[in-house]
Amino acid sequence: MKIDKKYKIESASSTDASRYILNSVRIEKTSVTPDGRQAKAIATDGKIMAIVPVQLEDGDKEEAIVSPKAFATARKACGKLVDARIELNGSAKVTNGIEDQSFGYIEGNYPNWKQVLPKDYKKSLKVSLDAKLLLNLWKAIGGEAASNNRINLEIDTQSDFNPIKVTTDGDGLGIIMRIRTE
Repeated sequence: MKIDKKYKIESASSTDASRYILNSVRIEKTSVTPDGRQAKAIATDGKIMAIVPVQLEDGDKEEAIVSPKAFATARKACGKLVDARIELNGSAKVTNGIEDQSFGYIEGNYPNWKQVLPKDYKKSLKVSLDAKLLLNLWKAIGGEAASNNRINLEIDTQSDFNPIKVTTDGDGLGIIMRIRTE
Protein backbone atom coordinates (compact mmCIF):
# COMPACT_ATOMS: atom_id res chain seq x y z
CA MET A 1 0.00 0.00 0.00
CA LYS A 2 1.24 3.48 -0.82
CA ILE A 3 0.27 6.52 1.23
CA ASP A 4 1.54 10.06 0.73
CA LYS A 5 3.78 10.78 3.69
CA LYS A 6 2.08 14.15 4.25
CA TYR A 7 -0.79 12.22 5.84
CA LYS A 8 -0.32 11.58 9.54
CA ILE A 9 -3.44 9.47 9.79
CA GLU A 10 -2.37 8.08 13.16
CA SER A 11 -2.98 11.55 14.65
CA ALA A 12 -6.72 10.85 14.48
CA SER A 13 -6.64 7.42 16.13
CA SER A 14 -7.45 6.99 19.80
CA THR A 15 -4.81 6.52 22.49
CA ASP A 16 -7.35 5.32 25.07
CA ALA A 17 -6.40 1.72 25.95
CA SER A 18 -10.02 0.88 26.81
CA ARG A 19 -11.05 1.61 23.19
CA TYR A 20 -8.55 -0.73 21.52
CA ILE A 21 -10.30 -0.93 18.14
CA LEU A 22 -10.08 2.88 17.85
CA ASN A 23 -6.32 2.62 18.53
CA SER A 24 -6.02 1.60 14.90
CA VAL A 25 -6.38 2.62 11.27
CA ARG A 26 -8.86 0.88 8.97
CA ILE A 27 -7.90 0.28 5.33
CA GLU A 28 -10.81 -0.21 2.94
CA LYS A 29 -10.79 -0.61 -0.86
CA THR A 30 -13.04 1.92 -2.61
CA SER A 31 -12.53 1.39 -6.35
CA VAL A 32 -10.36 0.09 -9.17
CA THR A 33 -8.90 2.64 -11.61
CA PRO A 34 -6.32 2.39 -14.40
CA ASP A 35 -3.76 3.55 -11.79
CA GLY A 36 -4.56 0.66 -9.43
CA ARG A 37 -6.82 -0.25 -6.56
CA GLN A 38 -7.85 2.88 -4.69
CA ALA A 39 -8.58 2.70 -0.99
CA LYS A 40 -9.14 4.86 2.06
CA ALA A 41 -7.34 4.88 5.39
CA ILE A 42 -9.74 5.79 8.18
CA ALA A 43 -8.84 6.72 11.77
CA THR A 44 -11.06 8.00 14.56
CA ASP A 45 -10.92 8.58 18.27
CA GLY A 46 -14.69 9.01 18.52
CA LYS A 47 -14.46 12.82 18.34
CA ILE A 48 -12.58 13.33 15.07
CA MET A 49 -12.23 11.17 12.01
CA ALA A 50 -9.65 11.38 9.25
CA ILE A 51 -10.15 9.73 5.86
CA VAL A 52 -7.22 9.83 3.44
CA PRO A 53 -6.52 8.18 0.08
CA VAL A 54 -4.16 5.23 -0.22
CA GLN A 55 -3.31 2.96 -3.14
CA LEU A 56 -3.26 -0.79 -2.75
CA GLU A 57 -0.48 -2.67 -4.53
CA ASP A 58 -0.24 -6.24 -5.83
CA GLY A 59 -0.69 -8.73 -3.00
CA ASP A 60 -2.17 -6.21 -0.56
CA LYS A 61 -5.22 -7.20 1.46
CA GLU A 62 -8.24 -5.08 0.46
CA GLU A 63 -9.53 -4.59 4.01
CA ALA A 64 -7.45 -4.51 7.19
CA ILE A 65 -7.22 -2.87 10.59
CA VAL A 66 -3.64 -1.80 11.25
CA SER A 67 -1.63 -0.33 14.11
CA PRO A 68 -1.10 3.43 13.72
CA LYS A 69 2.58 2.80 14.51
CA ALA A 70 2.95 1.23 11.05
CA PHE A 71 2.21 4.60 9.42
CA ALA A 72 4.74 6.57 11.47
CA THR A 73 7.35 3.85 10.85
CA ALA A 74 6.63 3.87 7.09
CA ARG A 75 7.05 7.66 6.90
CA LYS A 76 10.44 7.43 8.60
CA ALA A 77 11.50 4.54 6.35
CA CYS A 78 10.62 6.33 3.09
CA GLY A 79 13.17 9.10 3.64
CA LYS A 80 12.81 11.78 0.97
CA LEU A 81 10.31 9.83 -1.12
CA VAL A 82 6.78 11.22 -1.31
CA ASP A 83 5.02 7.89 -0.74
CA ALA A 84 5.39 5.74 2.34
CA ARG A 85 4.84 2.00 1.80
CA ILE A 86 3.23 -0.61 4.00
CA GLU A 87 2.87 -4.15 2.70
CA LEU A 88 -0.53 -5.60 3.66
CA ASN A 89 0.09 -9.31 3.14
CA GLY A 90 -0.26 -11.42 6.30
CA SER A 91 0.66 -8.41 8.44
CA ALA A 92 1.42 -4.73 7.99
CA LYS A 93 5.10 -4.78 7.07
CA VAL A 94 7.42 -1.80 6.63
CA THR A 95 10.79 -2.26 4.90
CA ASN A 96 13.52 0.37 4.99
CA GLY A 97 16.06 -1.55 2.88
CA ILE A 98 17.95 -2.86 5.90
CA GLU A 99 15.33 -4.55 8.04
CA ASP A 100 11.61 -5.32 8.05
CA GLN A 101 9.27 -4.29 10.83
CA SER A 102 5.91 -6.07 11.06
CA PHE A 103 2.74 -5.00 12.80
CA GLY A 104 0.03 -7.65 13.19
CA TYR A 105 -3.49 -6.92 12.02
CA ILE A 106 -5.89 -5.83 14.73
CA GLU A 107 -8.91 -8.09 15.10
CA GLY A 108 -12.35 -6.68 15.84
CA ASN A 109 -15.24 -4.76 14.36
CA TYR A 110 -14.31 -1.24 13.33
CA PRO A 111 -17.18 1.26 13.80
CA ASN A 112 -19.42 2.01 10.81
CA TRP A 113 -17.54 5.16 9.83
CA LYS A 114 -19.78 5.83 6.81
CA GLN A 115 -22.76 6.22 9.13
CA VAL A 116 -21.42 9.48 10.55
CA LEU A 117 -20.49 11.08 7.23
CA PRO A 118 -22.43 14.34 6.96
CA LYS A 119 -25.12 14.75 4.34
CA ASP A 120 -25.07 17.70 1.94
CA TYR A 121 -25.46 20.96 3.86
CA LYS A 122 -27.99 23.65 2.87
CA LYS A 123 -27.09 26.45 5.35
CA SER A 124 -24.38 27.22 7.90
CA LEU A 125 -24.27 28.32 11.54
CA LYS A 126 -21.82 29.27 14.29
CA VAL A 127 -20.29 26.37 16.26
CA SER A 128 -17.63 25.89 18.93
CA LEU A 129 -14.72 23.49 18.32
CA ASP A 130 -11.87 22.08 20.39
CA ALA A 131 -8.82 23.75 18.79
CA LYS A 132 -6.39 20.96 19.81
CA LEU A 133 -8.61 18.33 18.17
CA LEU A 134 -8.87 20.50 15.08
CA LEU A 135 -5.05 20.79 14.93
CA ASN A 136 -4.65 17.00 15.22
CA LEU A 137 -7.19 16.56 12.43
CA TRP A 138 -5.44 19.17 10.27
CA LYS A 139 -2.19 17.19 10.59
CA ALA A 140 -3.98 13.89 9.92
CA ILE A 141 -5.35 15.06 6.55
CA GLY A 142 -2.12 16.60 5.27
CA GLY A 143 -2.40 20.22 6.44
CA GLU A 144 1.31 20.55 7.26
CA ALA A 145 2.12 19.80 3.61
CA ALA A 146 -0.44 22.30 2.27
CA SER A 147 0.72 25.50 0.61
CA ASN A 148 -0.97 27.55 3.34
CA ASN A 149 -2.38 27.07 6.83
CA ARG A 150 -5.98 27.35 5.66
CA ILE A 151 -8.58 24.94 6.95
CA ASN A 152 -12.10 24.79 5.56
CA LEU A 153 -15.13 23.93 7.68
CA GLU A 154 -18.44 22.96 6.10
CA ILE A 155 -21.38 23.09 8.53
CA ASP A 156 -24.93 21.82 8.08
CA THR A 157 -27.50 24.37 9.23
CA GLN A 158 -30.41 21.97 8.78
CA SER A 159 -29.35 19.80 11.72
CA ASP A 160 -27.89 20.51 15.14
CA PHE A 161 -26.23 17.10 15.24
CA ASN A 162 -24.33 16.56 11.98
CA PRO A 163 -20.54 16.64 12.37
CA ILE A 164 -18.44 19.22 10.53
CA LYS A 165 -16.54 18.46 7.29
CA VAL A 166 -12.91 19.61 7.39
CA THR A 167 -10.60 20.00 4.35
CA THR A 168 -7.34 21.70 3.39
CA ASP A 169 -6.10 22.47 -0.12
CA GLY A 170 -5.27 18.75 -0.52
CA ASP A 171 -7.51 15.74 -0.99
CA GLY A 172 -7.82 14.57 2.64
CA LEU A 173 -11.17 14.76 4.42
CA GLY A 174 -11.73 15.22 8.13
CA ILE A 175 -14.73 15.11 10.42
CA ILE A 176 -14.99 16.86 13.81
CA MET A 177 -17.84 16.83 16.31
CA ARG A 178 -19.36 19.99 17.73
CA ILE A 179 -19.01 21.09 21.34
CA ARG A 180 -22.31 21.84 23.00
CA THR A 181 -22.30 25.31 24.55
CA GLU A 182 -25.75 25.31 26.11
